[in-house]
Amino acid sequence: MKRSHFALTPLQLYIVGFTLVISGTVILTNALKITLFPFFAILIGTVFALPVGFLLGAAGSITGGRPLREALTLAVGKPIAVTISVFVSLFSLVAAAGLLQFMTGLVNLLSVVSFPSFITIASVLLVAGYGVHCGFDALGRFSLFGVPLLLAGLVLLNILSSSQFDFRYLLPMVPDWSSLFDGAAVTLLIPFTLPILLINLTGSFPKGKKSTKPLVLSFATGGVFLALVALRDVLVLGSPTVSAAAYPTIAALSVLRIDSVLERIDAIICAAYFIFMMVALIACLCSAVEGFASLTPRIRRPVWTWGLCAVLFVLLFWVRPAPLLNLSVILHLRYLLLAVFLLIPAACFGCLFYGRRKGRL
Repeated sequence: MKRSHFALTPLQLYIVGFTLVISGTVILTNALKITLFPFFAILIGTVFALPVGFLLGAAGSITGGRPLREALTLAVGKPIAVTISVFVSLFSLVAAAGLLQFMTGLVNLLSVVSFPSFITIASVLLVAGYGVHCGFDALGRFSLFGVPLLLAGLVLLNILSSSQFDFRYLLPMVPDWSSLFDGAAVTLLIPFTLPILLINLTGSFPKGKKSTKPLVLSFATGGVFLALVALRDVLVLGSPTVSAAAYPTIAALSVLRIDSVLERIDAIICAAYFIFMMVALIACLCSAVEGFASLTPRIRRPVWTWGLCAVLFVLLFWVRPAPLLNLSVILHLRYLLLAVFLLIPAACFGCLFYGRRKGRL
């Protein structure tokens, strides 16, 4: 049986679970235009993400460790499998474009100001993702999470050792929640990481292996984040009552002096979110390369890797503002995006369960 190159360890699943929580929160609050206090918004996002997480585990068990496209081909035939794969790959590219725009903050965080240096950093991340596709398990496990964690370590060292830290590129984590769309356009693309991570997760569980423990622990990781947010609110207000006014606003976060426990908690919350976005970026790029390369056997993965890299840079630096990243366009299509957000995983689950029922998996 062919094993997927995207087998994830429990630690990696914790990070993915946290991403599900944030994605659920963002898609609910933005697509449905719900204005919520941050603590309760994240709680609702967690509840929304729980059934999706368990469905991902069930789908992974059904595939028996096969890559998603192979399992779909066995379940419903090649035409439908190819259609779903192309759709997921295209969304991978869109999500990667949005996340890469967010990741330009890496330049500021690491005190790198030159554009060539940013290309070097992006190239390192892409090479790391390519290692996953080559199937080198040891390199793959390190590259997918080792590189982002290494960079995140540098960020945390900066936070803990310096009395001043620039937050201008971390604003999507702590927007002014009284106006959810203000200054946080790129966060509207983050929900696309959920169907994208599906292609990674479905090959993660050997057939028959229970996935409850990793999923529960993944939301425990989200619980730690919630505890930090709650602690921050208590320190501000002197009571557990949460107020949007107490949460950092975009204007207040331009440059913070980290001279108090409260500000260090803010720094850790932002840095933690930044880590998960780095992981999601690599996962999206891996998913896009894997999907397109599987459809074109004669074109090797390195060609797709660097080709998609070039497309992303053209979108972000030469055609900006690109229609895909335009906030007004996204807002007008928010209900369509919500439907797609739900339909992509639903189509995958439906096909897999149908194939299982027919005895094809």
